[in-house]
Amino acid sequence: MKKGLILFLLVFLPSAYALNVNSQQCFSDGQFIILLESVDSNITYTDQIEIVIDGKKINGDWSINYMKKDPPDRTRQYATFTSDEGVVSGGKKVMMITYPLELGQIKISETIEEVLECPDFIFSCALLNIEIDECYTVDNIFRAFFFARGFEQSQAGKLDLNHNLEFNLFTKKVYEDIDGKVTTRGVKPKGATIEKYEGEKYLFTYKFNNENSVDRFRVGFDDLDKCLISEYEKYGLIVNDVSECGIKSNEDKIIEAPKVEGPERLEPKTEEAPEEIIEEPKEDDSLIPVIVLGIIIVGIILIIKFRKKIFKPKK
Repeated sequence: MKKGLILFLLVFLPSAYALNVNSQQCFSDGQFIILLESVDSNITYTDQIEIVIDGKKINGDWSINYMKKDPPDRTRQYATFTSDEGVVSGGKKVMMITYPLELGQIKISETIEEVLECPDFIFSCALLNIEIDECYTVDNIFRAFFFARGFEQSQAGKLDLNHNLEFNLFTKKVYEDIDGKVTTRGVKPKGATIEKYEGEKYLFTYKFNNENSVDRFRVGFDDLDKCLISEYEKYGLIVNDVSECGIKSNEDKIIEAPKVEGPERLEPKTEEAPEEIIEEPKEDDSLIPVIVLGIIIVGIILIIKFRKKIFKPKK
């Protein structure tokens, strides 16, 4: 009887104790909002609800900490989930919502499968980050490698490297910046170039007219005030970066050439083979005692025969 009751509860519990997706919204910044509805009086804690899209767990915020249908009070019947930005791209996505169910000592989980429909993804501030990789001066040519992540999220939302980034240089001697200011602490120099190096890594290059070098270099966001508001603090965005810069010689530049990733490969050596040296065979010293002993024995035999011949009686 007990086993039959458990089996009955396992079969009918998901339909008796369940949540429903009441509504959904999706935006071009990769964020979505869903409204869940509780259809019974049991409590569902929202921090135990897991939302997965394309195999990735989605992070976000809930409007309340638990749900419960408790007429006529409907404040706990609905819970809103607001995802982080940049978590989904455009088109239709299968969303799996898994939550625990509990009745007495029986605990199971139920999953809702819902199709999330989103517009084409354009841009999200949450995907931005700035990081300087290295910077140095060689023969009065200054180079700075830096990452500007999120500058090419889509064709429509592509940022401009010249207008959405600002630069500051701290130099040994004065230079002229784009504002016409002659200084050792200014903005981007006149004639400086910014170009893609690889992936989201970019290269800043400037050739000084006279002998000079850069002590420090800064790069940060420009004209992106919409991304500098408090709601983006939770993403831990790096909105600017500053780095000390060095001076390298031509030898340093050669030594620090890009290394090929992967296991070390041993190349065959092309050295000339050494001249073959023919050595005369060496006598084996271990045979000397044997030879000497042989000579002694032969000598003794000869002596004995000679003596016999001398002292042989005459007939």
